[in-house]
Amino acid sequence: MQFRTEQGGYKEPPAKELSKQSLEEELDNQKSTLELSIQMCCISLLRFISDHIADLPLFISRQLMDENDVLMVLVSLIENKPWIAKDSKGKRIRFENQKWEVIPPGEFHKVPRMEAQVWILIYNLLGSEYGQKSYAITGIRKDALIKLRKYLNEPLFDQIPALQNLLRALEEMALVTTSNTTENRMFIVQPVPPFRDEVLKNKNWKEIAENQKKSIFVEETPEQKAAEAKKLLGIYESAAFEEFLDPPKCGKCGKSAGQRCSRCKHEWYCTRECQVAAWKAHKPMCDLLSKKCGLMQVKAYRVACVLRGFGVLGL
Repeated sequence: MQFRTEQGGYKEPPAKELSKQSLEEELDNQKSTLELSIQMCCISLLRFISDHIADLPLFISRQLMDENDVLMVLVSLIENKPWIAKDSKGKRIRFENQKWEVIPPGEFHKVPRMEAQVWILIYNLLGSEYGQKSYAITGIRKDALIKLRKYLNEPLFDQIPALQNLLRALEEMALVTTSNTTENRMFIVQPVPPFRDEVLKNKNWKEIAENQKKSIFVEETPEQKAAEAKKLLGIYESAAFEEFLDPPKCGKCGKSAGQRCSRCKHEWYCTRECQVAAWKAHKPMCDLLSKKCGLMQVKAYRVACVLRGFGVLGL
């Protein structure tokens, strides 16, 4: 159950929707967040590579800019801003530090960290030796790149001053006549790593797969699955397990907490006042967690999630 926004992000499902979600839907939402987190990490890695692009072989620049055309992908990211979304209450949220967080009212003008990474990556690639001399500016690429001009404004320059040079370069690009054909202006020898060929050489992959199927992907009996679930549940119930968790935070103000909700045993509070103030928002989830089998039902659900993650139980 995904809540897509106009910018391409995802709304946080309301508490009532969370209570109606099946395990598959919850895992789908977790998958979406995990995929976005991985994609943002890839942008950070590319930005780091671009900082040192002058010291790297020329074929790496060609791989990034010509064969994969990363710049066109970055233009699409700037236009869609997948790191910005709205929650169920209509508040603007941003994806930072591998999680969604509400944007404080005084920071609406502040450039999100991931957006800044994308801008610096564009600046580094276009300003590199390959970008200046050998990147073929075709009509299609030119039309896409000059779209960035409408996003380059004074608030952005105040936070990333180097982008003024990028705006100047785009203005000059807009005056240049281009065509939609790409010329091969240079010949680059690209070394091919032999590692993959060495790994694949003289291997009977069918035999390896059959061996792994017998030794790793073992089909367990219902009794074995139940025993494994009971073992994991015992670990989860252990008091020593809580020593490895982060110190609890108040569900209302975020301060260190020492009091837990007596019904669901899930939410923490620092004072009675915070618990009373947060009760209206916490009540739907508290009712869900404490009904029927109460805490044991929640623990069994979490253990089932762990088992499904390891392939012990089928979806």
